[in-house]
Amino acid sequence: MTETADDGDHGASRIPLHFKSGGLRRKLLRSFLGLTLFGLVLLCISLIAIYWLRTSANRLALQHAPGVEAALQARIGIQRSLAGLRGWVVLGHREFQEERRAAWVEDIQPAITKLHVLSQDWTDVEDQDRLAGLDQLLADLKESQWWVEDVAQTEGNKSAGVILSKKVEPIARKMLSAIDAMIDSGDVKQIADKRNTVLARLSGLQIARMFSDHMLSNFVLLGEGRWELGFHQNLAVASKALEQIASDAGALSEDQRRLLVILQQELPWYAHFSKEAIKARNSERWNAAQYLMTTETVPLSEEVIARLNALSANQIELMQRETAYVDRVGQSAVFAAIGLIAAMAVIAGLMSSFRARQITQPLSNLSEATRELAAGRLKDDLSVTTDDELGSLTHAFNQMRAALQKSEAALKESYDALAIEHDRAENLLLNILPPQIAERLKEGEGTIADSFADVTVLFADIVGFTQLATSIPPEELVRLLDDVFSRFDSLVEAHGLEKIKTVGDAYMLAGGLPTPRPDHAEAVAETALGMLQEIASFNAQRKMSIQIRVGMSSGSVVAGVIGRKKFIYDIWSDTVNIASRMESTGLAGSIQVSKECYQRLRSMYVFEDRGIIQVKGQGEMHTYFLKSRVIDDNSGRRT
Repeated sequence: MTETADDGDHGASRIPLHFKSGGLRRKLLRSFLGLTLFGLVLLCISLIAIYWLRTSANRLALQHAPGVEAALQARIGIQRSLAGLRGWVVLGHREFQEERRAAWVEDIQPAITKLHVLSQDWTDVEDQDRLAGLDQLLADLKESQWWVEDVAQTEGNKSAGVILSKKVEPIARKMLSAIDAMIDSGDVKQIADKRNTVLARLSGLQIARMFSDHMLSNFVLLGEGRWELGFHQNLAVASKALEQIASDAGALSEDQRRLLVILQQELPWYAHFSKEAIKARNSERWNAAQYLMTTETVPLSEEVIARLNALSANQIELMQRETAYVDRVGQSAVFAAIGLIAAMAVIAGLMSSFRARQITQPLSNLSEATRELAAGRLKDDLSVTTDDELGSLTHAFNQMRAALQKSEAALKESYDALAIEHDRAENLLLNILPPQIAERLKEGEGTIADSFADVTVLFADIVGFTQLATSIPPEELVRLLDDVFSRFDSLVEAHGLEKIKTVGDAYMLAGGLPTPRPDHAEAVAETALGMLQEIASFNAQRKMSIQIRVGMSSGSVVAGVIGRKKFIYDIWSDTVNIASRMESTGLAGSIQVSKECYQRLRSMYVFEDRGIIQVKGQGEMHTYFLKSRVIDDNSGRRT
């Protein structure tokens, strides 16, 4: 086909170019078909290897792994049932009994059934023999657990507990009642010392008896020797106290002597039956269910678990052998695949090198020209050296280069103008609004309104400004205000505060917004003192005597942006009103603060108590004059 090339900026002449359609495509297609054929051969070999590996892995997963899993499930079930049985024997809670039975239904029986199904494909005779013996062992274990469960919570299971409840405790209650009766029936005619001695010994007897009951109960429950020793010690104390009471029988009333006889009769029986309970608790068979579980159930469980462990270990060993074999074959397949891939890479390289020589040079020239064009250094057209698609691409590149150069020049001019306008708008916005607020506006936030719970607001006003404005030319007045407020602006920036606005000769700032800070009141106080110093410096330089009033207050405010064409960041609240009143009702050359502000700063600054004043819109208010920072008496320096 025939095409014409436009020389662009070089003139209106048109150069005829002849290109052969599809030439490059046919060259690449032949190379691609050769590589594809070789790749299909490699793919078939890989699929065969993958199929064999998958078959071997499935055999491992279907024969050995489920057997190991079932054996593990059965072991867990045995341990779960044994734990539930122990809980039932020790505590007697029904949930332990239900847990033991659930272990058989949910774990043991399903696992053994699964092992029997899997054993049909096993070739190892030892595993089949192990599984055959498990059924009888599990039947014996289940019956043993049933007997332990049935006996555990019967009344006669714990002989020591029966003796304690049936024999010891009734005597203990009878003795306790006798001791209480002796204490209550004391003869008021007895000599005070004797009566107090008898009561003291009765109390000692009662306490020793109660401690012996407590320690005997703990020993029967826990079987620890320290409780048995404590019981014997308190029993000895009780016996000694009873002997002392009997030795002073002459000091007892008739009712007390009758009760003493009962105690002397019952204490030996109490000691006898208590020792009988201790002997029963120390016996090996003090708990029939516990004894049966220890001597029969636990050994049966261990034997079942041992068989399951042996079966599981053998299945794991068989699985490891087959896994090693599969791994060796898999590695061989990987090496073979790597060899085939390497061969394919060599062949592909040889086949591609020939085509590359026909294609790469024009493309390399085109790539280099593209980099030069991107860097802005390409000014001339590339020469067209082939009559195929690459020649057409080179011709199109030349046309694109000429168009890009024109567009780039126009775009650069527009971009420079836009950047200047953007910087100008950005600076104007930052002069009007705080940076954080300006950023929120640029991000598209519509209504900006924030509440701040704790800020400090300051108003400053030039005293007698109206008279001053009539006495000096307007240009001088503006320069004067600009100098004063520029000094104030520097203080605001130095202390990290936010200038809100100026209205005529009034200057308003706030601390603690739009970014909250804990020391906002201190920062505003330092700024206020700095304002007085700047006015003094201004008067000294200009030979003038202007003065300012400053008002401060702390509290909550609402801040936001108002306006659509001319933005303003402003604040509103009663705190703002009070700060304004502090300025308007203040004195020239002074800083008047509200009580809220004073409370925050009184430990760091020197104040003069102005007392109660009448404030418009607020009524009577207690105000103060801020004088200076607190001075360290020892060093003479400001703290």
